[in-house]
Amino acid sequence: MQEEEGIEIPDIQPPLFPDLSKYFQAFWFLSESRQKYVGMTQIIDGPILLSEIESYFNIHYINNLEDRLDYVRFVKTMDRSYLKYKHDNPEKPEKTPDE
Repeated sequence: MQEEEGIEIPDIQPPLFPDLSKYFQAFWFLSESRQKYVGMTQIIDGPILLSEIESYFNIHYINNLEDRLDYVRFVKTMDRSYLKYKHDNPEKPEKTPDE
């Protein structure tokens, strides 16, 4: 797997249209700001908060309302897909040396 900014990216990726790459970059940037929740056997990723997306707009000087709405729509759609994938493919907890 490749690593970009500390996040693992699968080797096999569907083609990404060049005009959508900015939303994909925003999604990966914002993925690091997710809140984590402790489950019974694992740590669970929470969704990207709208306040984090708004902060991204401010950091990157994205002020146009239509652009902002597009970012929210695309980032939230990718986020839902990511969370569904993580839910459907849970990571197995690591074994301790005593096991």
